[in-house]
Amino acid sequence: GGGARVRVLPDGVEYALLALLAIAGALLGYWGHSTGRFVLIAGFGLLAAAGAGLAFLTLNWWVPNVPHAAAFVAAAAIAASYRSLHEKRDRGVLMQLFSRHVSKSVAEDLWLKREAFMDGGRARAQQLTATVLFTDIRGFTAVSESMSAPQLVEWLNDYMQRMAAVVIATWARPNPNTARC
Repeated sequence: GGGARVRVLPDGVEYALLALLAIAGALLGYWGHSTGRFVLIAGFGLLAAAGAGLAFLTLNWWVPNVPHAAAFVAAAAIAASYRSLHEKRDRGVLMQLFSRHVSKSVAEDLWLKREAFMDGGRARAQQLTATVLFTDIRGFTAVSESMSAPQLVEWLNDYMQRMAAVVIATWARPNPNTARC
């Protein structure tokens, strides 16, 4: 035949393209925050690989689609899984810390809105309306001196948990003399 001969990419270019697509997939998978975004990213990667393969074929270049698409999707899946595992771990630690000081609903709300509270890893300045309750424990000095540090912390945690339950129960009870925002 007199048709044009189909060419293939040199091995070095092929490996570089494979690595580039894997890096792109990993970056997009890491920043893809949700399953829906991941599916969109994976779908985009597959379509882009198929489209690029066809475009190259019209120029008489054979660029295999399957390895490139697989590298993109696999790297995106690994990066998304990595991020998800770390977010679950971080959320668990945060919920454990907050559960001692705020209600579960407040802790959940803080987790969902965490991006609004942070600026580059540091707390963002915000103006908030808050109610603060100060309590004094009669005889605390004598009590604290009679316990070890771990016993005292456990005792204070128990006290805070009981106080929080009273505050939440009081707050949840409708009071016709007060208005809540």
